[in-house]
Amino acid sequence: MGEMLLGKLSAIEKCCDTAAASTQKKYDARTIRDKIAVKRRQLAELEAENAALVETAKRQERALRQMSQGGDDAVEAQQNVLKLRNQLQAAQKEIKVLEERRHGLLAENRRLKGQLQSTQKAIDKADEQKPSGNEDELNQTITALEEKQQQLEQRKQREQNAYQKKMAQLKQQKEDLAQRKVELEQRLKEKQKELELIHSKAKARYPAPGMRK
Repeated sequence: MGEMLLGKLSAIEKCCDTAAASTQKKYDARTIRDKIAVKRRQLAELEAENAALVETAKRQERALRQMSQGGDDAVEAQQNVLKLRNQLQAAQKEIKVLEERRHGLLAENRRLKGQLQSTQKAIDKADEQKPSGNEDELNQTITALEEKQQQLEQRKQREQNAYQKKMAQLKQQKEDLAQRKVELEQRLKEKQKELELIHSKAKARYPAPGMRK
C-alpha cells in the first residue's frame, strides 16, 4: 500500500514538472513538489510508526506467552508486588506518624520558647525591682545548699568507711582461709606420715608368709 502511494506521488510529481515546463508556472509546481515532499515524509513517519507498533505487539505477545508458560513466576511476582505495596503503605503510615510527631515537637518547641521568654522577662523585671528580701532569700538558699552539701559529704564518708570496713573484713577472711588451708595441708601430710609409719610397722611385725624365716 505504501509503495503504491509513493508511485502515485512520483507520477503526480512528474506531471507537475511537465505542466510547469509547458505553462511556465514554476512557482505553483515548486509549491506542489514541496507539498508532495511533506506528504512523503509524513507517509514515511507513519510507516515507521506502524512498524514500531507491530514490533511492540510482537514483544507483548512474546511476553504474554512467557507469562502463560511461567505461571508460578507470575504468581510469585504478583505476591512480591502485593508485598511491596503493603510495605509502601506501612512506610507511608510511618511517615505520617513521624510528620505528626514533628509537628507536635515543633509546637512543643514553640511553647517552651514562649515559657523561656516569659521567664526571662520575669527575671529581668525582678532584677529591675530588686526587692529587699531577695538577698535574704538568696542567703537562706546558699545556707541550705551548704547544709545539703555537708550532709552529702558526711553520707559519702560513712559509706566510704563502711566500704573500707567491709573490704578489711573480706581481706581478713581471705587471709584466715589461706592460713587454714596451709594448716590443713600440713595436718594431711602428718597423717600420711603416720599412716606410712603404721603400715611399715605392721609389715615388720607381720611379714608375708613367703618372707618368714
